[in-house]
Amino acid sequence: MSALFHGVALALLYLGLPHLKYDELSGERVVVVELFTVDERRNLPEHSSELEAKKELREEDRAPGIDPPPAPPPPSSRNSIRTVSTPPPPKPAPLPLEEELQKQVEGVGLVDDVEVPIKKPNPPSKPDPFASVLKSVEELEVSRVARSEHEPEPEPEESKPALPTKDPFEEILARADSKFTPDAPLSMTELDNIRYQIQKNWHLPAGGRNVQNMQVTLRIQLGPDGTVLDVSVVDQVQMKTDPFYRAMAESTVRAVLKTDQIKNLSPEKYHLWRDMKINFDPREMFG
Repeated sequence: MSALFHGVALALLYLGLPHLKYDELSGERVVVVELFTVDERRNLPEHSSELEAKKELREEDRAPGIDPPPAPPPPSSRNSIRTVSTPPPPKPAPLPLEEELQKQVEGVGLVDDVEVPIKKPNPPSKPDPFASVLKSVEELEVSRVARSEHEPEPEPEESKPALPTKDPFEEILARADSKFTPDAPLSMTELDNIRYQIQKNWHLPAGGRNVQNMQVTLRIQLGPDGTVLDVSVVDQVQMKTDPFYRAMAESTVRAVLKTDQIKNLSPEKYHLWRDMKINFDPREMFG
C-alpha cells in the first residue's frame, strides 16, 4: 500500500494537478455604428401650401385688438453668452446746501429789478484844526523874529561861580538846630545819618518770607572815633523761634560790621551814641 501511495504522489508531482474547473471564455462586446455622409450645403424642404393656409386661419381667428403673445426666446446653447441688463444707478439725493442755494438762485430777481443806489455828493471838508494851529504858530514866529530885529540884544550876564557841592551828611547837620544841648537825645537827623551809612552795606535775604514787613532793633556800641566795637540783636527770643527773622537780623548785623566806622558824629554827644539802640525798617530805608 505504501508503495502505491508513493507512486501516486510521484505521478502527481511529475504530471501536476488536473484543473477542476475550466474558465469560461469572455466574449468581446459588439458596438453597432451607423455612418452618414454630411453635405456642406443646407437642403431644407420648402414650406407647403397647407402650412401657409393653417397660418392664415390662425391669424384670422385671433380677436381684434389683442397682440399676439411674444415669441419664446430661442434655446440658448452652451457657448452662448447670457446678457443681463443692469439697472441704472440711482441718482444721488440733493444735499441740503445745494437745495438752499437753488432756492436762493430762484428767489433772486432779474437784474433790471435791482435798485441802483444814487451816489450822494461828498460833504464839504471841515477845516483841519491842526493846520490852523500851525499857521498861527508860524505867524507868531514871524512876528517874534521881526520884533527881535528891532530890539537891542541884551548884555550877557556874568557867569556866577558854581557853588561847591557839600556832603549830604554835612548838609543834614547844617540844617540841624544850631543851639547845642549836651543832655538832649539824638535827633532824627543824627539817627538818619547813622542808618544811611549802614544801609549802603545792607542786603535783604533773598527768598525770605514777609521780610519787607520785619523790623530789627540792634544795640550798637561805638568808640570815640565812631569805630564799631560791638553789635547785637535786642529780640533774642524771636531770633531763636523764627528762622526768617533770624536771617533778617543776621544780615543787619553784617551790614553794621561791614560799615566798621560811623562818621560825622558829634564828639560832644559821645555819651549818647557810644551805646545806642537803632531800629532798622526795610520799608523806610529802601522805600
